[in-house]
Amino acid sequence: MGFLSQHCTMGPARLLNHEEEKRVADHIIHMGNIGYGCPVSEVLSVAAGYAKSLCKTIAKDQQSKSWCYSFLKRHEELKVVTCNPTQTHLFKG
Repeated sequence: MGFLSQHCTMGPARLLNHEEEKRVADHIIHMGNIGYGCPVSEVLSVAAGYAKSLCKTIAKDQQSKSWCYSFLKRHEELKVVTCNPTQTHLFKG
């Protein structure tokens, strides 16, 4: 019987691996620390831009709100804060 990596997941491949996602999460935390909450659309844009800079192909389902909320579950140090009825922002938890 073998051992599985703690970062092993079922289903389609992630847009970013664990270390790459950590860099995106750290960026969001930094932005929150300097007073800029990132809307969900900005998180998707940052993640997609980072993936493109790594020469990764991005599938449609990897650039959705569903992906973003899964990303948030994997990075509990981030949380969603609603600042007004039209935008949802992410801040350091």
